[in-house]
Amino acid sequence: MSTINTKGPVIRLSDLPPLIATSDKLLHLDVLRFVASAGIVYTHSHGFFVAPVSRDAALEQTAGLTLLVDFFFVISGFVITYCYSDRVGGGRQIGRFLQRRVARLVPIHWLTLLISITVWWLVLKAGFHVANMPSFQTRSIAKTVFLLHGIIPGSPHELFFNSPSWSISSEMAMYLALPAFALLAAKWKPAPLIAALLALAGIWMYFFKAGQFSTYDITSIPPVIRALPSFLIGVGLYQQRNVLRRLPAARLILGVSLLVLISSMLAGYPKPLILALVYSTAIAAIASDMQGKNGILVRTLAPLGQLTYSIYMWHRLFILIFMNAIADKLLHGNKLSLMVFTLVCYAGILIWSYVSYQFIETPARRWIDKLSLFSEAPQFAE
Repeated sequence: MSTINTKGPVIRLSDLPPLIATSDKLLHLDVLRFVASAGIVYTHSHGFFVAPVSRDAALEQTAGLTLLVDFFFVISGFVITYCYSDRVGGGRQIGRFLQRRVARLVPIHWLTLLISITVWWLVLKAGFHVANMPSFQTRSIAKTVFLLHGIIPGSPHELFFNSPSWSISSEMAMYLALPAFALLAAKWKPAPLIAALLALAGIWMYFFKAGQFSTYDITSIPPVIRALPSFLIGVGLYQQRNVLRRLPAARLILGVSLLVLISSMLAGYPKPLILALVYSTAIAAIASDMQGKNGILVRTLAPLGQLTYSIYMWHRLFILIFMNAIADKLLHGNKLSLMVFTLVCYAGILIWSYVSYQFIETPARRWIDKLSLFSEAPQFAE
């Protein structure tokens, strides 16, 4: 007598597609991308670990963690130049490049934006009072939809949905400028690094005159201006990759720099010092990749770098729901409930980022990438 399986198909972990690093050439940078994304999650959530009266002080001490975003700008400048510097020389090549960047950024940006607007609308409908409510104005939402909110200045108190996306807007501005950066570097290799130093000098002079040099209040300058020097440093480091290949003890320098950087961020050291450590850590990581020596720890962790964008774009929604709304507001910050919902939040971010990457982000990228918008259809690429 035969038996009928009434439980339906069983999905085993072994059946799920594995995470695979795009290339074995930049594994140290992949690891740093994941570490930086985890640090950003901690940045936006650790305030709930202390009493409300102490949160401002705790966030002030660890404000240097916000410079992890500048890590992304440096890495992006290097990786994009590494992949595309010789493929943005004409109109069709630039068009294909921008098509791939749109495929990379926009689908998840639009999805997280839609869900973020829905969640905040439900919060309003439920009658909750929220001090820092994103703007429902059509102009603000339109700027966010088209990734202009990091480029077009808004009012000082204008808040956008899924706020981390400001850096994605700034990244898109850097991508639009990449052909000019590539041309500049082709004329004179040191040019991007010199331009980056001049931009940093201008920013630091601005803060020095405002009496904010030690605090380096990056929120007071346009996001695209903030992104410019770090992205240019990434472009410039690509031009100097052969020099970096000869850096002695690069992996040791990377390990020490990363530990000092994280310690400095948590200890509340001056932000200009932290930014210098961000750059030195990125330099050591690039040098390690250029030397092609990958240890077992790096090879193991590098595939997690594929989740970076999903983690970055989804984490605020998880923190808003599980740690802010449920643990902090509904359950009044009870220690046990906070511990439980923190674990749920962090695990949920990691698991959902995998689902998002494999089943939403990657298929959407491939579909857009295959559209024949600029002569031949471009091939799917990171």
